[in-house]
Amino acid sequence: MTILLRPWIPACSIAVLAALSLGSEPSPESAPVRARRPAPMLAADAERSIERGLKFLASKRQPDGAWTATGKEFPTAVTALAGLAFLASGSTPAAGPFRAEVEGAVRFLLDGARANGLIAARDEQRPMYGHGFSMLFLSQALGTGAAPATAERIRDVLRKAVELTGACQSKLGGWYYEPNHLQDEGSVTITQVQALRACQNAGVPVPKAVIDRAIGYIDQSRNPDGGLRYQADREGPSRIAITAAGLATLYNAGAYDHPALAPALRFLREKLKPDDRTEGHYLYCHFYAAQAFYQAGFADWRRYFPAVRDQILRMQDADGGWSSGVGNSYSTAIALLVLQIPCQYLPIYER
Repeated sequence: MTILLRPWIPACSIAVLAALSLGSEPSPESAPVRARRPAPMLAADAERSIERGLKFLASKRQPDGAWTATGKEFPTAVTALAGLAFLASGSTPAAGPFRAEVEGAVRFLLDGARANGLIAARDEQRPMYGHGFSMLFLSQALGTGAAPATAERIRDVLRKAVELTGACQSKLGGWYYEPNHLQDEGSVTITQVQALRACQNAGVPVPKAVIDRAIGYIDQSRNPDGGLRYQADREGPSRIAITAAGLATLYNAGAYDHPALAPALRFLREKLKPDDRTEGHYLYCHFYAAQAFYQAGFADWRRYFPAVRDQILRMQDADGGWSSGVGNSYSTAIALLVLQIPCQYLPIYER
């Protein structure tokens, strides 16, 4: 198995990086604006829905700069996902109509970074979800016009976050809701692997052994039908959402010849119905399925995306957001991330 670790520099960021190398700080006026790209399979109605969704999400920012789930829960995870949704629209910490939202999300997450490396708000439940999503968001925000001092602070926080993630990896190679190395489960493991890959791509050192053990965890979670179960060391049925997440993560990690890829893709093609909302955690599932099918190639994407796009558009509320039991900030961020994958502003989702 070959795991390819390819560095990336977003093309739109060359001017910013040149300015940083000279020690100057780009102003909002001089920072490059990433013009909204015409995206295949996003017609005018989808673009209008995205714009409404972005405005709705911006309106839900809390006074402290965070977004939260129902009951003010999970501020770190939801803020990171909201920040990703705005980055995916082309806004950056320095430019764009949602510049303030991106910059505010960066600041909130940096302020929540603890001395031990964990990125989490005080008393946050299941903090490893937010830790992983924060690493993903902050790594994507690097190189997009953040002030030099902020960019250096992001790198410092990410270096410590990577160390924390490595330190609490289980013997099997996975992670759990809390930062301890004694337990693991599939959904948290996925967030850590994707976050580590994003950090590696952004120039933050990640030990290869940590990634290799994590890929091994996904391999141990395989069932004979090609799907992935919830935990590697326990028997259980294949779960569509976990399989979608695992497949997307293998692509992200560059494990293009991994033996789990073809069976998992076949399982997903057979089991996942974009217009079937009875599947649990619908938006979460398609957050990863969209990434997986986009990476799988144009034929899969052409079959999959129009159906899930239209279903998500039908689910949009009159106020411009999307709803679920987890809360409308979370749901709106996830829906926007799925819809905006064709725009290709987030390096981690690029083919």
